[in-house]
Amino acid sequence: KTVDSAYEKSKVLLSVLRRTDVSNDSLIGVLNAASTIGSGYETSQVLQAAARAHEISGPARDAYMKVADRLGDYEQTQALAALARRERR
Repeated sequence: KTVDSAYEKSKVLLSVLRRTDVSNDSLIGVLNAASTIGSGYETSQVLQAAARAHEISGPARDAYMKVADRLGDYEQTQALAALARRERR
Protein backbone atom coordinates (compact mmCIF):
# COMPACT_ATOMS: atom_id res chain seq x y z
CA LYS A 1 0.00 0.00 0.00
CA THR A 2 1.32 3.47 -0.83
CA VAL A 3 1.01 6.68 1.13
CA ASP A 4 -0.69 9.16 -1.18
CA SER A 5 -1.88 12.27 0.62
CA ALA A 6 0.42 15.06 1.78
CA TYR A 7 -0.93 14.68 5.30
CA GLU A 8 -0.29 10.93 5.37
CA LYS A 9 3.24 11.36 4.00
CA SER A 10 4.06 14.00 6.57
CA LYS A 11 2.73 11.82 9.41
CA VAL A 12 4.94 8.92 8.33
CA LEU A 13 8.00 11.17 8.18
CA LEU A 14 7.15 12.81 11.50
CA SER A 15 6.91 9.39 13.13
CA VAL A 16 10.45 8.61 11.96
CA LEU A 17 11.71 11.96 13.27
CA ARG A 18 10.26 11.25 16.72
CA ARG A 19 12.69 8.38 17.10
CA THR A 20 15.88 9.12 19.03
CA ASP A 21 17.98 6.59 17.09
CA VAL A 22 17.68 8.12 13.61
CA SER A 23 20.97 7.82 11.75
CA ASN A 24 22.31 10.71 9.70
CA ASP A 25 21.60 8.73 6.51
CA SER A 26 18.00 8.15 7.62
CA LEU A 27 17.64 11.82 8.50
CA ILE A 28 18.83 12.77 5.02
CA GLY A 29 16.36 10.26 3.57
CA VAL A 30 13.50 11.82 5.53
CA LEU A 31 14.52 15.31 4.39
CA ASN A 32 14.70 14.20 0.77
CA ALA A 33 11.34 12.46 1.08
CA ALA A 34 9.87 15.68 2.48
CA SER A 35 10.39 17.27 -0.93
CA THR A 36 7.81 14.84 -2.38
CA ILE A 37 5.02 15.69 0.07
CA GLY A 38 3.29 18.12 -2.27
CA SER A 39 2.11 20.57 0.41
CA GLY A 40 4.24 23.49 1.53
CA TYR A 41 2.64 23.47 4.94
CA GLU A 42 3.20 19.75 5.56
CA THR A 43 6.75 19.93 4.18
CA SER A 44 7.54 22.84 6.48
CA GLN A 45 6.14 20.91 9.45
CA VAL A 46 8.50 18.03 8.70
CA LEU A 47 11.50 20.35 8.37
CA GLN A 48 10.66 22.11 11.62
CA ALA A 49 10.28 18.80 13.44
CA ALA A 50 13.64 17.66 12.08
CA ALA A 51 15.31 20.85 13.30
CA ARG A 52 13.73 20.55 16.75
CA ALA A 53 14.69 16.91 17.26
CA HIS A 54 17.97 16.34 15.42
CA GLU A 55 21.32 17.91 14.68
CA ILE A 56 21.15 19.30 11.14
CA SER A 57 24.66 19.69 9.72
CA GLY A 58 26.78 18.74 6.73
CA PRO A 59 24.86 16.77 4.08
CA ALA A 60 21.71 16.83 6.22
CA ARG A 61 21.82 20.64 6.30
CA ASP A 62 22.33 20.70 2.53
CA ALA A 63 19.25 18.48 2.09
CA TYR A 64 17.25 20.64 4.51
CA MET A 65 18.14 23.83 2.64
CA LYS A 66 17.35 22.26 -0.74
CA VAL A 67 13.86 21.36 0.44
CA ALA A 68 13.35 24.71 2.19
CA ASP A 69 14.31 26.55 -0.99
CA ARG A 70 11.24 25.06 -2.71
CA LEU A 71 8.76 26.35 -0.13
CA GLY A 72 6.61 29.47 -0.30
CA ASP A 73 7.70 32.52 1.65
CA TYR A 74 5.83 31.85 4.89
CA GLU A 75 6.63 28.14 5.09
CA GLN A 76 10.25 28.78 4.15
CA THR A 77 10.59 31.43 6.87
CA GLN A 78 9.20 29.00 9.44
CA ALA A 79 11.55 26.22 8.37
CA LEU A 80 14.62 28.47 8.30
CA ALA A 81 13.74 29.99 11.68
CA ALA A 82 13.56 26.47 13.16
CA LEU A 83 16.98 25.67 11.73
CA ALA A 84 18.43 28.93 13.06
CA ARG A 85 17.06 28.18 16.55
CA ARG A 86 18.63 24.72 16.39
CA GLU A 87 21.99 26.11 15.32
CA ARG A 88 22.02 28.58 18.23
CA ARG A 89 21.82 25.73 20.78
